[in-house]
Amino acid sequence: MNCCGCFLMHHLWIGSLVIWSATGLRLNIVSVILGGNPAYEYGISAPTYDVAFEDANVTYPGMLRDVTRKTIFQLGRSRTCDDEVQSLHDALLSIYGTLRGLSGPTLVQTPGCTEMAIVLGDFAREMNFPLLISSAGGDIFMDPRFPTVIGFGPADHASLRDAAVAMLQAYNWTTISLLCGTLYQFRKPFDITACSSLKVKLRKNRYDVIATDFDPSKVETYAGLMRSVQLTSRGM
Repeated sequence: MNCCGCFLMHHLWIGSLVIWSATGLRLNIVSVILGGNPAYEYGISAPTYDVAFEDANVTYPGMLRDVTRKTIFQLGRSRTCDDEVQSLHDALLSIYGTLRGLSGPTLVQTPGCTEMAIVLGDFAREMNFPLLISSAGGDIFMDPRFPTVIGFGPADHASLRDAAVAMLQAYNWTTISLLCGTLYQFRKPFDITACSSLKVKLRKNRYDVIATDFDPSKVETYAGLMRSVQLTSRGM
């Protein structure tokens, strides 16, 4: 889910680089990926950034000719957001040195958790650079304390539920199929909670929810699931 958030976020904002490319000015884009949290680790997050930029370069040839990309990566074994924040504190000097060594406008992006984004948000304010957060979320980033933070990933469960209901209302859909990979051996608590809370929210709002729990590791093709969705609902 967070991986998808990163990917979609980049396709939402990367189009703005078309306008920037017309200025002829160089732009630095720095990705900060720290720790080993399964939801945010380098192996998951970094490829989504690469794919988004490669797609943009195909759609808008030459758009990235004045863009320099850098990645600040520090391996860890973080299992909680507190662990990730500790990794960030350990890496702040390296981040500061990298940013000070760049010339021209610089934008920093991170798939880190909310607490990590809060620390980076304070750092961004003091160094006056825009910070794009793709997984962290919450009303706190609307506070004047974070004038340079731009959030694209409302990862909290309440925001995800509200967004789903708003989409269904916009299209006047009343029946939805909900596919939950909750039978997977290595499922994450976030995914289980997200699916369960979304199911409750939709049914509370009187939507007809057709829920299917499955194990993604045992599904070679999603053709069968997609056919059942096509027969029973308009949205998934």
